[in-house]
Amino acid sequence: MTENTCPSTWATLFKTFQRLHQGMEDELKAQGLPSLEIYDVLWTLEQAEYHALRLNELAEKVYIARFNVTRICDKLEEQGLIEKAKCPSDKRGVHARLTESGLKLRKETWAVYGRLIEERFSLKLSHSDHQDLIRILSKLEIND
Repeated sequence: MTENTCPSTWATLFKTFQRLHQGMEDELKAQGLPSLEIYDVLWTLEQAEYHALRLNELAEKVYIARFNVTRICDKLEEQGLIEKAKCPSDKRGVHARLTESGLKLRKETWAVYGRLIEERFSLKLSHSDHQDLIRILSKLEIND
């Protein structure tokens, strides 16, 4: 690889992700739906047993900065989308649990978000392109 190829490849990857992500954020906002950060928290809680996780476990599973999880959960609690409660086994720990309203909003958001992924990403690539992209990106995975 030449010295100039690496920065160009990185810039293309980064810019493409940023533009796709921002375009989806803008569309969700225009439709009065929550940000992808909020969607990520709601979706992650939905996937958990009993739709609940300790905040530290939630922070490990979501794709947002760890320091933002408490702030986002506070906002979601104020909106009635999650409930927070002390952990019965550890009084220092706090659980976040998805409410019915939170589940409903997650599903409403997915109706738009899923369509955007399809239109702006999936349909633009062939099946072979998808397989190649998975293969290439899997080389970059960082195992914590």
